[in-house]
Order: sequence, then structure tokens, then C-alpha cells
Amino acid sequence: MTEERKLAILFTATILAARRLIDLDPNKPNTAKGYFVDRAIDDAVFILEKIDERWPSLVFVAKE
Repeated sequence: MTEERKLAILFTATILAARRLIDLDPNKPNTAKGYFVDRAIDDAVFILEKIDERWPSLVFVAKE
């Protein structure tokens, strides 16, 4: 996995997790945080896989 792909997953997962985490009280312990983050990562990976299926990467080989 490339660093660019890892950053794309991180960025997407952060946005997806933030929607759920913003409603939680930061002063109270909450076991749902881990679930929300794990779910957001899974959703981000799914989204990127769908993008890859629809628009596969083009690999150009330089001619010598």
C-alpha cells in the first residue's frame, strides 16, 4: 500500500469518524469510540476500492 493511499484512507476515515465522535462527551469514557473509528476505516477502504474499480490506475511504461 502506498503512502498516498494510506493518507487518503486516513483523511476519509477522519471525516467519517468525526461525524459520530462529535456527539460524544469528551469528559466521559466511551467504548464506542473504537467502534466508530474502526467502522470509519472500513468505510474509507470500501470507498477507495469502489473508486479503484470504476477508475483503475493507468500505468505508463517509458519506452527506451
